[in-house]
Formats: sequence, C-alpha cells, structure tokens
Amino acid sequence: MKKKHNIFLLFLLFSMSLLNATDIIDNKSDLPSDLEKYLRILLEEKETEIKKKAIETRNQKEREINLQMVNIPEKNYAIQQTEVTQTLYSKIMGELPTFFNEQGGNHPVVTVSLYDMVYFCNLLSTHVGLTPVYSVGGNTDVKTWNYTPHKGNAIKEEITLNEQASGYRLPTKEEWEYSARGGETFKFSGSNNIDDVAWYSGNTNSRNSHPKPVAQKKANGYGLFDMTGNVAEVCWALATYGSGEFCQFGGSYRDSKLFCELNNTLSPAKERWFWPDSSTSYDTGFRILRLAE
Repeated sequence: MKKKHNIFLLFLLFSMSLLNATDIIDNKSDLPSDLEKYLRILLEEKETEIKKKAIETRNQKEREINLQMVNIPEKNYAIQQTEVTQTLYSKIMGELPTFFNEQGGNHPVVTVSLYDMVYFCNLLSTHVGLTPVYSVGGNTDVKTWNYTPHKGNAIKEEITLNEQASGYRLPTKEEWEYSARGGETFKFSGSNNIDDVAWYSGNTNSRNSHPKPVAQKKANGYGLFDMTGNVAEVCWALATYGSGEFCQFGGSYRDSKLFCELNNTLSPAKERWFWPDSSTSYDTGFRILRLAE
C-alpha cells in the first residue's frame, strides 16, 4: 500500500510540472526519506533544464543583435568583445546622439552621458530577457525614470544597482583592468607595439579624425578588441551612483602613446575621475558586462 501511495504522489508531482515540489519537500511531515531524496533530484534536474534553456535563449538573442560577450577566465563575468557600436546602440535606443555619430555601422558610439549608458543597459537587458541591473527610485523600468536620453538633462534620483542581476552594466575599474590585460604582461592591451592593437594620436589625424570601426586591430589574450585606444571607456567604482566615482580607461584616438599605457597610473587619459553628470565627449564610449553562465 505504501508503494502505491508513493507512485501516486510521484504521478501527481509530474502532472503539476514540479511547480510545487519545493513546497512539498519543505513542508514534509511523514514523507519517506527515499522519496524525499528522489524528489530533490527531480527538482534539481528541472531547475538545471530551466537554466539551460534561459542561457540558450539569451545567447540566441545576443546573436540576433550581433552582441558578442567573452567569458573572462577564472571570473564570474563576461565582457563585451568590442566597444558598444552605433548600430547596436541605435537598435536598442531607437536613435543616436546627433553629434559625432554620423559614421554609423561598427563605429563606437560616442557623445553619450553616464545616464544614457545606464538607460541603454537596462533597455538592452529587457530586450534580451534578462533582469535589469540599475534602479532609479527602486524601479528598473526606464519609463518611470523621468529621463529623456540625449537631451543634456540628468536623472534626478539616486541610481543604484543590483550586482546579482543577470542583465548588463558598466564594468568596474578592476574588472576593466583585469580584462584589458588579457592574461598577458604587455604595455598595451595585447602587445608591446601600440600600432598592432590601437588607434591613437600616432596613427590617426587626431585633430580632424573620428573613432575608427571596432575590431580593426589585434585582439588581446582574451579576444577583446580596442581595450587600448579608439575611444576611452567609462567604468564605475562604487555600487551607488549617487555617491560613486566614475573613470575613463584605455585612452582614445586623440591620446598619445604614453597616455594609452596600461601601467601608466599617472595618465589622465588612463584614469579620469568625475562625478556622474550629463556631460559627453566625442572620444569617450563604453563597453558592457554581465554575469557569466
């Protein structure tokens, strides 16, 4: 009789797609120990299957918008292979800032503020089906932020983030630096010869030039492009935007060779600190990061 009871209970759980299996296990009273163990195995298998499908869906949606993320060895995050391009930015935001973004395509987007970057990250997370990282007034829905991108205004309330959320965000300075080194010991990201890996003032007409298309130079050891030169990249230092500090790394097509060195801690092009505001620059862009699988 006991065996029949166990079989009936298993059938009931399967018919409910295991949705209430956790409640049954956690609130057990006279559940046989062998049945409890089996139910936990079934529940773990179901959770693994759900997670696997979610990752497959995320990867497919990233491929559809040509968003390539690279898992960083021995770390729990993946960082974008290139700087955010004008194509990707306009696809998600529905428009580009008018100034210095005329080239389109695979050129990095520039003249975007910190607020625009945060806004973009949450919109992209929603587009791909991930949990947005940033909140304003406790809300991750950008429609509630009372903010219009590219108008020179500011987000009035404090911006906070959930680092455990699955969506996209700006890298921290530590994450950016580790990724830029690529597991190597070069002066620049990917080489000791800057011309191999970067667009900088020495190989561009910096006075009249624009940023170059991404991924035209050699990648670093992790397969990341343009971590040195092209456009400087914005990172954040603290978990709360209202009191946090932000910095630009990597140097740009307008900067000298010295200012682009990874180890040049005195370089203002390597690390410029500033408070979050609505300012923009034609030599500054960003790349994004999310948690890895």
